[in-house]
Amino acid sequence: MRKHSMAILALALVVLMLSSLPAMANDFPLSSGDSVLVDALDYPCDAQEADVSIGSFAVSAWVVMAVADTSEDYQ
Repeated sequence: MRKHSMAILALALVVLMLSSLPAMANDFPLSSGDSVLVDALDYPCDAQEADVSIGSFAVSAWVVMAVADTSEDYQ
């Protein structure tokens, strides 16, 4: 019975996620002046520590890759 309930819950979750995809797709592609991108590019400056890291090594690496992918002049 528990296995059946988990399968129904998983199916409901998948249906819910798939139903929200069209609404999320309307926001893309973002323009360079969009507030979402501006806020995302401001985050590293706000989160940067004295040793120039942004959290752990892994977080710093992800931030560098994300900023590089924006093709913005980030200084």
